Amino acid sequence: ETEVKQDEAIFELVGVLLGDGYIYFRPPWYRIEISGNSTEDLPYFQDYLLLLLQDLSGREVHLRQCYDRKGSSIRLILNSKKFVTHLVKEIGLVYGKRKAELAEVPDGLLSAGWKMTRLILRGFADTDGSLFFGRKGTYRKYSYPTIELKSASLKLLNQFKALLQSNEFAPRWRRGHKSKASVLYLSGRKQLLKWINEIGFSNPKHLTKYQVWKNIGYCPPRTTLRDRLQILLTEPG
Repeated sequence: ETEVKQDEAIFELVGVLLGDGYIYFRPPWYRIEISGNSTEDLPYFQDYLLLLLQDLSGREVHLRQCYDRKGSSIRLILNSKKFVTHLVKEIGLVYGKRKAELAEVPDGLLSAGWKMTRLILRGFADTDGSLFFGRKGTYRKYSYPTIELKSASLKLLNQFKALLQSNEFAPRWRRGHKSKASVLYLSGRKQLLKWINEIGFSNPKHLTKYQVWKNIGYCPPRTTLRDRLQILLTEPG
């Protein structure tokens, strides 16, 4: 098998795996699965994540459409003993069913500096984060931005909070009630623009919301990726 690369892409992938990724590390199974929404996440999975994963692992990655009670989802699947072992043994990622509550950024990556650690935040936000625009105070239309990072792992959210605070973001915290997941969030125009400038998104699902908001001053609620692309095609800017 080809050598495993150690560069910016691995930091982004770690963020993705801490989000909607699952690692099987039990002989003879050495597998990574990343799940997403079949309509909103398809371009990101197909044109970005699949290539990132293939490039890093040197192995073929499969994209599958899955149908269940919730509707249809997509899944990227990579089988590679060498790459999965590297992620678990050398990088230190949590694997298996324990991941949801025990996920954390491995210490070796946390100390790499903001240029790299911000990519973990990007990968996580692209898969398990959300960007939405609400009404608040003088914001009559759906124009008040909030970025949310949700996880059942309090340790992970605390690490994210520390990373953001040490780089002059102002994250706030909301504990989960019915669900196990808690939420770290950034609110307001200033925080969103700082995120776009310093961290960014690779997923068109989020990017198109930001672009619509930037172009017309708000982002209509409950739009699909296709709706937002249509708005961007018809609006000047």
